[in-house]
Amino acid sequence: MLLRVIVPLTGLPEDVHLILFFLILGPIGSIITAYLFPKIFVPLFLKSKSLIFKKYEDAYVENTNVAASAKVYIKRAIYCLLLTLGILAFIVPNIRETAALIMGQNTYEEFVELGIYPAYSMMILTTLVGILLPIVVGVWSIGWALEDAGLMHYRIEDEREGKETFEIEPIHVKYNSFIRGYAGISSILFIIQVAAAFYSVYEIAPYRAADVIGVVFMPLSVLLFILPAYLLYIKKGVDIENLRKDLTQIKQVTKQDLIK
Repeated sequence: MLLRVIVPLTGLPEDVHLILFFLILGPIGSIITAYLFPKIFVPLFLKSKSLIFKKYEDAYVENTNVAASAKVYIKRAIYCLLLTLGILAFIVPNIRETAALIMGQNTYEEFVELGIYPAYSMMILTTLVGILLPIVVGVWSIGWALEDAGLMHYRIEDEREGKETFEIEPIHVKYNSFIRGYAGISSILFIIQVAAAFYSVYEIAPYRAADVIGVVFMPLSVLLFILPAYLLYIKKGVDIENLRKDLTQIKQVTKQDLIK
């Protein structure tokens, strides 16, 4: 009879532990955050923005329902993937002392013997992705809601007739730009960290090449696992009419408007 390896953190067999974190906690938690985060944090973000950008007025443009398109979903799913990798780049190097609580003792000792940082095991990465996925989806859903509602803000510099100069910008740009910047840079850092961790032992343990492939590509499951949460977000996560309440609709400026 095969001996089932118990994960010390949960007291569960490895396969049950993975199902709990990766197949249950991640997807179901993402559904909850995709529903709640836009409703709770979008109003808070707008209030904070109004304090910082006091000279700007809020408005909205009529936005076609692009959120439901496959192209938009793929783009947003990729950004979720990048942010997941980016957070892993920060967390994984700092959990050396707790790695043995998540991975089996035999695997932990083998990684230590080979000189590989234990936290780069598939067991730990899979657990962390399950924990991080709801957070990542929740954070991004705030930006999705701002974009899908077509929220804008603008400032008129000089209101004298014939002298008007103005600034206008989608509100979601302010929110998304920081997260995209962090996700893009730190996801590259994560891949470099994984490559560096396994490169030094490749010659003495070439079978560990599979770990590298798994560690890098396993988070790609994010592209699939966030789909239920995204579908719920489209249906219930963003209340466009409420976000546009008391705001003026403005027309979209074209190139011809600018060069007249």
